[in-house]
Amino acid sequence: MSNKTIQDYRVEIDRIDRQLMKLLNDRATVAIEIGKIKKNNNQPVYSPEREIKILEDLKIFNTGPISDQGLEKVFLRIFEEMKNLEKEVD
Repeated sequence: MSNKTIQDYRVEIDRIDRQLMKLLNDRATVAIEIGKIKKNNNQPVYSPEREIKILEDLKIFNTGPISDQGLEKVFLRIFEEMKNLEKEVD
């Protein structure tokens, strides 16, 4: 049994949330660059086969405790935000 308190765990969650935010912003920066390339090459923003491949790969490496379905929900939302950023490139 752990001697950690709820506050200890909350501090840990806050630290992890900041890491997630940084990683999401890193991913967004890359998505913007991809959006520029797609725009210059007249390619569509949405690539369903790419999203399917990413989800399949993530599920292979998922060891839980989050379920594959939960992971998919999170990443589908991330994909939406990234597509929005790609659409907005100049």
